[in-house]
Amino acid sequence: MEGQRISVNRAPCAMCTTKNKVCRRNCKSALYFPAEKQREYESAHELFGTPTIMRMMRSADDEEEMSMLASSILMEGEAWTKDPVKGAFGIIQKLKWKIAMRKIYLDELHEKIKAVRKETKLGL
Repeated sequence: MEGQRISVNRAPCAMCTTKNKVCRRNCKSALYFPAEKQREYESAHELFGTPTIMRMMRSADDEEEMSMLASSILMEGEAWTKDPVKGAFGIIQKLKWKIAMRKIYLDELHEKIKAVRKETKLGL
């Protein structure tokens, strides 16, 4: 019987919960926005709104694209929660800065290694 309430095995998906709808057994959103991702979905919902998320998901051509899109939507929502001013851009900036600092540290370590090797070869 198509369109029944969900079975006891699965909690309502994040999208249906946010929309206060009954999550049907054949709910397509449950695949991409499971109950475990409720917090992430709420962040995405605040950023995009459920109608926009639904429109974006309908624009995907296949299952793989829908999966990647859902993941991107959830990550973008989380990014704006973590950095409300710059969102994902701010997170990327911070990561690039950390990489640059690690490279500087690594270069310093390489120089120290060279100096120790040089001392060792000279027998000092």
